[in-house]
Parts: sequence; structure tokens; C-alpha cells
Amino acid sequence: KVEEDSLFYSRSGGGLTLSGGEPMDQADFAVSLLKEARRRHLNTAMETCGFSRWQPLKSACEHLDNLIYDIKTMNPKKHRVSTGHTNQVILKNLARVRENFPDLPVFVKTPVIPGFNDRLEDIRAIAVNISTMTNTSYEVLPYHRMGTSKYEYLGLPYAMKRGKKLNNGVIGDIQMMLHAEFPKLVSRNGTHP
Repeated sequence: KVEEDSLFYSRSGGGLTLSGGEPMDQADFAVSLLKEARRRHLNTAMETCGFSRWQPLKSACEHLDNLIYDIKTMNPKKHRVSTGHTNQVILKNLARVRENFPDLPVFVKTPVIPGFNDRLEDIRAIAVNISTMTNTSYEVLPYHRMGTSKYEYLGLPYAMKRGKKLNNGVIGDIQMMLHAEFPKLVSRNGTHP
């Protein structure tokens, strides 16, 4: 299916991106698909939160051209309260990716969530953690409510209260701080290099 648009991809540099949900929840399938895409000379990328056993993530990285890695907070207690797990595995896996795949471009991104990680200190802690990692860039994304209807459809409670939203200027303040303090992590327009 991806090859149907290969003419376009050959010019744009695009290809196959695995995202989710979480691709590593179906690690065998994800690795097989990435391996086949690589065999067919398709550019490959994967977006993950990194909460995975190391061996499957390592196998996936062997077939990737780019890795998009979500980090929501550096605070393990806050992470546990919001996700049900600490961030220990996530951060350890990112360090392992950088150690084992130094040439793999890694794009760390953080969804900025009101009342959770929307303070400069929250984002600065993430930037400090990744600032010495080679071949790594960083992007913050404003929180949105696009998933609300999915929760309603599935009959599940939506954890974020409807009234919560980012204060005006928060993303701009964060981006200004990142550009000033961590210019090597972000490009001029705040997107991946």
C-alpha cells in the first residue's frame, strides 16, 4: 500500500511511519513491518512513548530512519499518577537508544498538558535531560481535545476536565525558553530539523 505512493516519497523523503496507540504493544508485527519496509527501500519512522521491553525496541530501531519519542515529564511520581507507571523504563530506553544507535535521528516531543507539565520548569527538566544526547531534537506540542470523542464512543471516562486549557502564551514562553537555553535542540521555527 505504501509503495503505491513511492514516486511521491522518493521526492519528499517520506515513507512509512508507525504510530498509534503504541506500536511496541504489537512489537513482533511492528518489527516485521519495519524490516520489510527497509527491504523495499522505504524510509521508516516510528513514534513511541518508549514504555517497552528493550529487545523489541532495539529490534525496531535497527530498521528505522527516524524515531519520534514522547516524554511527558521527568517526574516519576507525576508520571505514575497520570499514566499508571513511572517513567523509569521510558527514560532508560531512550538512553539505550542513544547509546546503541547514535546515528539514528531521535525527535523527542512533549504534549504540553494544562496542569500537568505546562510550567517552564517541567519542560526545562526534559530539555536538560536530553540536551547532551547527540542527534536529538526537541519539540513541544500544545494539548488539544481531539481524542475526547473517542473516549465518549468507547464509553470511557475522559481524564481531562473539559474546562482545562492552556493559558495564552504558555507555548510561546516555552519555545522562547527552549530557543534561548537549548538552541541546539530546536530549529528556528520550533519544528524538527
